[in-house]
Amino acid sequence: MSTTFDLPKRILAEFPNVISDKIAGGEQLSESDKSMIRSYLDSTILHPENMASGSEQLMSLLSFYIHVGARLNYHTIAAVKNSYGNEELNAWLDSYENISSEVKIELRKNPIASSGFVNFCAMYADKGCRTHNFYAENFGKLLSSLERWVSMDAPYLMSNCEYVVYVDSLAVAKITKGKKLLPVMNDLVRGFVANTFGAPQELDVYCSIREEDQGAFQIKSIVIEGAVSGSGSSKRETAVLPKSPVLKVRLLKEKVFNLSQQLVKEYAFSETITADIQTRVFVNDQFVGVMGVDRGHSDLLAGIKQYCEEYFSCESSELGEYEAEEVGRMTWLDRLLSYFK
Repeated sequence: MSTTFDLPKRILAEFPNVISDKIAGGEQLSESDKSMIRSYLDSTILHPENMASGSEQLMSLLSFYIHVGARLNYHTIAAVKNSYGNEELNAWLDSYENISSEVKIELRKNPIASSGFVNFCAMYADKGCRTHNFYAENFGKLLSSLERWVSMDAPYLMSNCEYVVYVDSLAVAKITKGKKLLPVMNDLVRGFVANTFGAPQELDVYCSIREEDQGAFQIKSIVIEGAVSGSGSSKRETAVLPKSPVLKVRLLKEKVFNLSQQLVKEYAFSETITADIQTRVFVNDQFVGVMGVDRGHSDLLAGIKQYCEEYFSCESSELGEYEAEEVGRMTWLDRLLSYFK
């Protein structure tokens, strides 16, 4: 493989002059040179195929990666093979050992002195050097910032690629195709959250539900009351019950879930809580699930749904299937039409 490389100017500009001069002159690189180059390429370039100005420069860039032993990812390998089909390059790629099965996004963590915030930094040069800082006082805020960054502020992320977000060599989130952020939550991440932000504050939310007949026409309604344990205040919501079993369960699940979220949000604001919050939710004194620090509520929604089915004495087969994402989507027209079913 040639030791003369045609590299993008943006990459050469990041290296010390002595190394750039060696590359331009086709001189031998020392192991120390290669180590420094590998560190830069691995930590600041996600998709080398986006850096090159044409197919010849891309071939040269990938040859350079292999020459210095830098990491390539499966997405780059597949993209190059599908686009160019160069037999010599394919042979190089097939024999290369430093290929990652995932595309890694690595965040650098820097606690801010005399502050409750932690700074996380992403720096990538795929489409021009671009540094993005995330300032978070808890894990939930970090996830929210990452979500905005993925959807709006990271043009080098590709919609047809999956990514894994790392902090201190620990995977804390995944980005699916279509650029949707999914938190990773396991014992290691819980330990990271506790060590970085402090242990989450634990709350209990108690909701009670009962049916009432209202008005001269004795219209059946449902009353939901809830409170954070020990808060001394509560909230109440009332809704007219539809006749459809599906809509009854969907309505009650929506109301209990939204009320629980609202109670926790208002309590955190009133008590100036900046830590992550983990909330156990009870309905009529029955535990139905947890709102975790990762904002993943599928288990809680399933628990509320199961309780609502039992409350209305509905069978799952009678209700049919509907997804957790339907929470909050029940429209006024849905409810209106249900009374005529």
